[in-house]
Amino acid sequence: MTFAHDIPVTWLAVPLIASSHYLLFRTYQKHNPVNYSFHTFFLLGTSILLIPQLYVMVPLYFWYMAVFMRCLSWRAFWAGLIGLTLPAWFLAGWCAFAGDFGNIQDVLQTITNPHLVNPDNYTQYLSFRNIQTLTWLFVTFVSFVATVHYLHTYYNDKIRTRMYLYVYVMQIAAVWLLLLWQPDLYNQLMPLLMLCSCTIIAHFFALTGSIVSNTFFVLSVLALGVLTSINMGLWKL
Repeated sequence: MTFAHDIPVTWLAVPLIASSHYLLFRTYQKHNPVNYSFHTFFLLGTSILLIPQLYVMVPLYFWYMAVFMRCLSWRAFWAGLIGLTLPAWFLAGWCAFAGDFGNIQDVLQTITNPHLVNPDNYTQYLSFRNIQTLTWLFVTFVSFVATVHYLHTYYNDKIRTRMYLYVYVMQIAAVWLLLLWQPDLYNQLMPLLMLCSCTIIAHFFALTGSIVSNTFFVLSVLALGVLTSINMGLWKL
């Protein structure tokens, strides 16, 4: 996806969310994971400042801690809220120092005002000769196959691994729906979709060895090579 590699500041949301996943998983069955909860939501709150639409993940993270990680307590809950809002307080302090509250107002306006679907934003993605559409379809299809396989064979994994992969399945669904809701944020959200998909896809390819899955792997690698060559400008659609 060379078209998404212009390294804008929103790119930082990818390592931030990846790091929040790591710290979230460290809370698994912890009796009182206050420190991990604080830092997990601090990273999530920082990513929300970069891409305000990611605020939809806040209730999901609390759900992950309560249901999958089995560690949510009142102290962890409030630590998460403090960590979530702390980046906004840092930004407010900087805005007060600079005398310009435009940045924080933009973030708050995005969060408080529902985004209305604009049909014009979908126009460029309705053609299969569009590389963005093909890339989205490729990642969606492979991750969907991997998810279906996992949901049918989850009993082969340890409970802890199972809980981790459940988080990734829900993250894939959340980012995919967010991308469908706001296609104008394609370059910001598509890397996040790939981040959430790569683990479940790797799990699928690593733990299957049938003729069908091996053939699917070869075809996926070939399709990936074709998409990469198009994205690098070696040939055009």
